Amino acid sequence: MISNQDLFNKIQLQFDRQLPFVVFREPLGKRLTLVLQHTDALEHLNSFEKEGFVFAPFDHSKKGVLLHPDTIYVSEYHGLSDSMFSGYQKAVEDSGKENHVNLVSRGIEKIKEGLFSKVVLSRFQEVPSNDLKPLEVYNRLLNRYRNAFAYFWYHPKVGMWMGATPETLIDIKGQHFKTMALAGTQKYNDSEEVCWGQKELDEQKIVTDFILESLAGISDDLEVSEVTTIRAGNLLHLKTDIRGELNKSFDVKDLIETLHPTPAVCGYPKDQSNRFILQHENYDRKFYTGYLGYFNGQEERSSFYVNLRCMQLFEDKAVIYVGGGITQDSDPVSEWEETVNKSQTMLNALG
Repeated sequence: MISNQDLFNKIQLQFDRQLPFVVFREPLGKRLTLVLQHTDALEHLNSFEKEGFVFAPFDHSKKGVLLHPDTIYVSEYHGLSDSMFSGYQKAVEDSGKENHVNLVSRGIEKIKEGLFSKVVLSRFQEVPSNDLKPLEVYNRLLNRYRNAFAYFWYHPKVGMWMGATPETLIDIKGQHFKTMALAGTQKYNDSEEVCWGQKELDEQKIVTDFILESLAGISDDLEVSEVTTIRAGNLLHLKTDIRGELNKSFDVKDLIETLHPTPAVCGYPKDQSNRFILQHENYDRKFYTGYLGYFNGQEERSSFYVNLRCMQLFEDKAVIYVGGGITQDSDPVSEWEETVNKSQTMLNALG
């Protein structure tokens, strides 16, 4: 166990050497885990046989990246001081509003034509900055989003990513697993006791039903919770917890490929909505709405998270990725406003 300052110093040194690393804290966790790779070798994920940190893209036809755990440090995070942000939140531009509203409108048309019942449509927002300090940004994420999986990932041959995601893809402990159906969004206004519209309830049910259908052949013993409201930063979501025991013949790779991408980030049915996204979003999501997490085949537990509320950092800008689930009851302008609300998670951290 090392101090917070020592851990942050090791991150900075690794970054100065332009060598790969990832640092992360699990939801409601108190420990930071830093994984260092000693070379800049780029290894793509071909199987789940090797231990390491997995960083996979949305497009499942493309391979993810496996970061080797050559050295691991752990620190009890106590919260380093940061100043409250007051700049970017008031400077959100509507430059992409028309394009996103038109995209959502096309999605709704296809839903009404019966192509799919839900599709998740996204956009990106560029935030110029000539003085980005990644460690300060990451520290703000840690301080402000304690119930999220907060990570900072870097590979010199791929790029620099950071996020605070509220959604678990799959958590495996021995033969037991848990996952969640997370969908529906509204802005948090000082209370988690809120009313949800039919659009959000239908959206969440689609995600839940898909997960249950997908897991039917993998587990014979599923437990499904009631739908609850959870807070993630300045937003509220609907969540259903799903637990079960894996059949002995399960394979982690097959399990993840069965779930990813879920209707929470793609749509339903998966194939039709995925094709629409790839044809009409007109940009590459890259690792946004992909998945990430640490895999250790020798130990009991592996956890993977959906890469939401994230951004890619460059020397002179940050690129924030946001999206939302579209159903037949969606309103295009309201969907745009939802993406603006979601962008605040990363905007609030840029400082």
